[in-house]
Amino acid sequence: MIPFTRQDTSKRRLKVRWNYPSAKDEELLDLQGSIEELRGDDPRPLLIIRECGNCKGSDKALFNIRAKNEKARLMTRWFHCIKLPPYITDPSHRWHSLFTGKRPAHGLIVSWDGKKTVPLSGAQSQKTLHDAMVKILRTDYKRDPARNVSRWFQTLSHFDHLDVQKQNVTREIEAVVERHGPKAKKLKALQKKKGKIERQIAKALEQEKQYANLELKRGGKIRSHSVLLEEIRNKKDANK
Repeated sequence: MIPFTRQDTSKRRLKVRWNYPSAKDEELLDLQGSIEELRGDDPRPLLIIRECGNCKGSDKALFNIRAKNEKARLMTRWFHCIKLPPYITDPSHRWHSLFTGKRPAHGLIVSWDGKKTVPLSGAQSQKTLHDAMVKILRTDYKRDPARNVSRWFQTLSHFDHLDVQKQNVTREIEAVVERHGPKAKKLKALQKKKGKIERQIAKALEQEKQYANLELKRGGKIRSHSVLLEEIRNKKDANK
């Protein structure tokens, strides 16, 4: 049995896009002040991870290494994801108020206004993480994140199927051109087949927007970064 592998479109959606801010001032901030400074102009709730020597450069502190965590990975699109350095626990650090005590949390999931916070131990189960993310997302968004992420998750397999189909027909086209030249009779049918697949991909991307776009309670919509990138990529491909 061939092991299942996610294809490029799905992989782009499952990759967490971290921000790595650095303090530009030494003045200490209280918890609310730290949250507001890290939040900046981003309208999303925050997902903050404190790196340590064991997890630096990885997502170990967020995801259960024994699980795929794909729904949780998709939900990170609706958060402003931030990684802070190990020395954030130093009492002299500007944002030290985020991680205090003898055993500070390894991460925080915080509503946009900072009024709701869920600490993460760094060893939380997949379910614990999922429930915490949904709880905070429901604070800041109108649409139900649990239902939307389940539907979004289901589209990944469809994207995988279309990606494989496009890869196969592209290889067929390249092989025909190499053997018979760019005017080979078979090319027309293959190009038509590829065009049909690309239209299916475009349709799938439009359907995905129904699930990837959550409406903020403060007004307006926030569009998934992955969806925006996909639209830009498709426009470039269409202009080639």
